[in-house]
Order: sequence, then structure tokens, then C-alpha cells
Amino acid sequence: MREILFRGKSIVADSPNTPGHWLEGCYISRLLDFEDGKTVIEHNIIERSSYINIYLDMCTEVWPETVGQFTGLLDKNGRKIFEGDIVKTKYGRLCTVIWFSSPLENCWDLEIVNTVENLSTMCPDAGDLFEQKNLEVVGNIHDNPELSKSST
Repeated sequence: MREILFRGKSIVADSPNTPGHWLEGCYISRLLDFEDGKTVIEHNIIERSSYINIYLDMCTEVWPETVGQFTGLLDKNGRKIFEGDIVKTKYGRLCTVIWFSSPLENCWDLEIVNTVENLSTMCPDAGDLFEQKNLEVVGNIHDNPELSKSST
């Protein structure tokens, strides 16, 4: 059975693309109603050490756009692969790990990073995402946006 785990970047960072610490654990979002009539959705990660005593004040707020689910897969170095990670395939091509959803299927998939240099390498094949030895996590779309930007 696959471990259900999420990752998100703490709002202690100035923005989702600045250094800050990543948290892994259970993801919850909660609706906060204020006396002035405002409603805010807060996104939180409860770290594993807090699972036993789940108190809402033990939640750590994270940037919602950084929340990604663990795919259940590990890369060739034993590192967990999360949604939003940038991986290098066995052929050297960079891809982003995404959740693909259509009327016919829902699955984890690799989206090829669209740069001139990257497009000159061989395409990943259908088995790349499911073979641990074929992938290496080299960054993620939040901490390493330069990996997915075109140099042209």
C-alpha cells in the first residue's frame, strides 16, 4: 500500500520561491471565519511527530501552491518523489512530475521541460516513471524554477 504523504513549504519563507523549510506530513485545509465577515482558507501540514495528538494549533501553515503529494515512488538515490519535483530521466531529459487527469484516466505522469537543450535529448519512455533506477530528483518547480525555464 502506498504511503499517503504531502509536502508543502512553510509560509515562514517570504514567498513560495524563496528559501524556507519544507514540511512533510498530513495536509489539511481549514476555513477560518472572522468577525468582520471575511473568510480565509488556510493550508496546513501536520508533521508526523504531531499525528498522535492532532491539535489544530500544531498545524504549520504552508503556501498552497507548494503543496504536492508523494507519488509513492523513490528515485535512484532513494529520495521520495513528490508532485512538482523535477526529475532527470535515464537519458538526461528533465521532466516535471505532475498529476494527470482526464475523463479516461488519472495518474502520475512526466511532463517534459520545454527548453531547447532539453528537447535535444531522448524522450522518456512509458516505464520511466515506474522504474526507480530511471529517475533522479534534481530539484522542484518552487526552489529551482530556472530548471524549467527556456534559455533562448
